[in-house]
Amino acid sequence: MHRSNLKLATLALAIAPAAWSISVPLTDSTTKLDVGFMMQNRAEHNWAENSTAKTYDVNRGKLGEADPVDFYVRRARLNISAEREGWKALVTFSADKADLTGYNSKERAAQLLYLWAQKTITTGELSHVITLGLDQPNVEPAYRDPSSQLLLPTPRATILYPSAANAVGVRYQLNHKLFQVSVDVQNNRDTGRAVDTASDGLFYGARAVVSLLPGVALPKRTESFVGEKGLGLALGLDGTVDNNYIQKATDGSIIQASYATTGADLLFHMDGLTADVDARLQKYYRTKNKTLSYAVSVQAGYAIPVSALGVVVEPALRGSVIDKDADLEEAGATTYNTSAESEHGLSGYEAEAGLNIYFKGHSNKLQIGVQHWEAEANDANANILRVQHQFSF
Repeated sequence: MHRSNLKLATLALAIAPAAWSISVPLTDSTTKLDVGFMMQNRAEHNWAENSTAKTYDVNRGKLGEADPVDFYVRRARLNISAEREGWKALVTFSADKADLTGYNSKERAAQLLYLWAQKTITTGELSHVITLGLDQPNVEPAYRDPSSQLLLPTPRATILYPSAANAVGVRYQLNHKLFQVSVDVQNNRDTGRAVDTASDGLFYGARAVVSLLPGVALPKRTESFVGEKGLGLALGLDGTVDNNYIQKATDGSIIQASYATTGADLLFHMDGLTADVDARLQKYYRTKNKTLSYAVSVQAGYAIPVSALGVVVEPALRGSVIDKDADLEEAGATTYNTSAESEHGLSGYEAEAGLNIYFKGHSNKLQIGVQHWEAEANDANANILRVQHQFSF
């Protein structure tokens, strides 16, 4: 009987309209099944020039005039999770950046993003969490923090250097209300393993977080508390090694390389104020050369309830420094970026300002952001206006 009900519940999920939130009854009362959906629809326009003052289209990553408005789907996520007797499982499908460069059936295709099972064992004030499967490693908060809870339409620039990717592996995490420690071991992000005979390495990551306020619990990970009452200050330290991964270069050759990163971050929350300071340093090792890169980002937002309109408004500011090769002044970084998927420029300086309007917390909000980028060593520059609506359940 239990199997029949579960099949019917799964069928209901498959045929139900995407805009509905569905409670799935199960015969086994110890099992909780949830379904969630998140979409971020964006309108964007950019004004940019390369180092020789030629017009550059950031959206396409090429020379040329920008469209009057580029409409695309930044995020589309479908989550299904289940909990039972100390176990939790999650499967997530994504169709991110749909129509980013115009209609493209490949960009609209869904793919498997997460698939993991997790066991939690609680002993007194400590909990031990073991996660197995396809997941993000628990490192670099700009990479790990929920993309549905960003302070501005884009993540922090430090997301450029996590030396990480979603991969299959295992994580152990020790949680206490005042601190957290975790260790990840995963497959690395090789792109040439299938066509090479060399042995592949692994990805290793470790992170520690501690509350800097005596007796005050760690704040939850978010870029905005949307005016929630409370106080918290957390310091995070982490490091990663992506060891001996096999990379296929643009010319088709095979390169064996390694990444090592380290970083520190502060998250502060006091009622309407949320602030982040984030710094990352990465060393890229290849047979012929080594590259040192870093990024620093500072941001803050202040949430203000507007009772008459039933909304919360939040002005936000961010400043970032990006250096893709700290050993050189990059005359070669002549444009914002050469990738149509980038939300941050090459080596240079970024300033961002935005306004968030929360209709129902992070589940229904409108974000307006303006980003200005200037190149480190020449006159290349870019100004980008992004207007983004997010709806989730």
